[in-house]
Amino acid sequence: GGMVFQYAAMTMSAMATTLLWSPRRALSVVTGCGRVHTIAYVTDVEGHRAHWERYVRISKVLERGGDGKLQLKDGCGLVYGGDVIDRGFGDLQILRELLDLKRRYADRVTFILGNRDINKMRMKTELDDAYIRATPVSASMPQPYWVRGTASTYGRFLEQSGLDDSAASRCKWMLKHTMGSPMAFEYRKMELGGASDEEVVQSYRDLVSRGGLLVQYLKQAKVVHVCEDLCFVHGAISEKALAFRPSDIEVAVRQSGGMALDYGTKTLEEVYSCYKLREWAQEWNDFARSEAEDFEGADAPTGVAWSTKGGYGSGVPGGDLLALGMGWHADKSRNPTVIYNNWLSKGSPQPPPPSVASYLRQNGVRFLLSGHQPHGDMPLIVVETFEDGSRGPVTVITADTSYSRNTRWEGTSAVVAPEGAEAPPGDTRGVAVAEILIALRQTPTKASRARVHGVLSDGTPYDFEIDEKVGFPDRHGWWIKGHGLTDRPGLLVTRSSGYDVTNKVVNEG
Repeated sequence: GGMVFQYAAMTMSAMATTLLWSPRRALSVVTGCGRVHTIAYVTDVEGHRAHWERYVRISKVLERGGDGKLQLKDGCGLVYGGDVIDRGFGDLQILRELLDLKRRYADRVTFILGNRDINKMRMKTELDDAYIRATPVSASMPQPYWVRGTASTYGRFLEQSGLDDSAASRCKWMLKHTMGSPMAFEYRKMELGGASDEEVVQSYRDLVSRGGLLVQYLKQAKVVHVCEDLCFVHGAISEKALAFRPSDIEVAVRQSGGMALDYGTKTLEEVYSCYKLREWAQEWNDFARSEAEDFEGADAPTGVAWSTKGGYGSGVPGGDLLALGMGWHADKSRNPTVIYNNWLSKGSPQPPPPSVASYLRQNGVRFLLSGHQPHGDMPLIVVETFEDGSRGPVTVITADTSYSRNTRWEGTSAVVAPEGAEAPPGDTRGVAVAEILIALRQTPTKASRARVHGVLSDGTPYDFEIDEKVGFPDRHGWWIKGHGLTDRPGLLVTRSSGYDVTNKVVNEG
């Protein structure tokens, strides 16, 4: 019942020629991908203007025209994997450029929903003047459920910062202590050319107002994108996420106040084996669009903010989409979401669960592409692994390198990362940048091919096709990440703990 993939043996020199994917090649007409033969994937730029420009410079599918506008090359598509803003002074520019690409190239450009995109929906209520007046600072002031009882409450923030209660103070606190964006307020001030605090607040309000840049992105973005033998999500797909459908939300609210689901005697695999991947994806995408449209059309409520309650079924317009973007519920149970999820355990790569890999394989998926959780200075490849240690065709590529400056090389005591001239204060990226290129299959019995190219945190370029050499640990426990470094032969292998990754190059074999 699974898809049979055929792989053509190629020399590296032949690959180097083929993987340029010339626009002159015959186009594939494929559902969900547009009329393209090559798809580029980039994710988690997070408002970092210098990183975005570095990406455009290395991209094989994007280029700037004489008028400065981005152009998408003929026969090529782009999937942006989510988390557009937050950690640099290019939020508004990057949003505008992505939306302009979508407007001009329509079905050749696809957006994925990231948690940083979704969580800004909170600002419509929490920065609303009426809501601020209705929730004065006090010991009983409503707090986001994940900061209640911690040192990160709004009252504590005001005490420590010496600020008075205001929309600007609330915005600074929200970004720093509830959204993981400690410098975002100052970055926005820089992007706006030294704007006042009030102007910065208004810019955030504008993002989530009717027709705002971020609302436009949310309305056009997907939770799951399935295209040929590719699947895209922001985070990861677990068994619980596969078993969870939008129609289950009403059940969850009835059973547990929107926090958990009980499937009775059925196993999770029995639940999700009853429907196809594309059906499940379409349900979530329809749900997200409906939530975004409801959010755009509603006035800011003054009585309750979604964050103070959490979970599904809050009754707040867009609240169920906000819930989907969170990793945990108020009762500390794990949210079965594909958005706030990852393929790592304490920083170490984890292959997809066998039942999930089997389901993806049976639904024709060869590559699953995601971001969300950073891992070093090169995209992480994780290959399906069977109980006997052999490897299957399902391959995860997770491409968030937003903490690449934390990468060290074995034998050095310091991070090796050239300073970027345009890096924002507090930069964690350095010069690392990457692009995933997918050459779409030309016949149903063959598999698409994936190529990874970019620059490491020490400035070293690399370029390789994903092959049988990468995506699993070597016999010493180092993860084999890639090869094709321009200045040294061998395999790039890594060890990781949290966001800290150590690189080294070893001989093949």
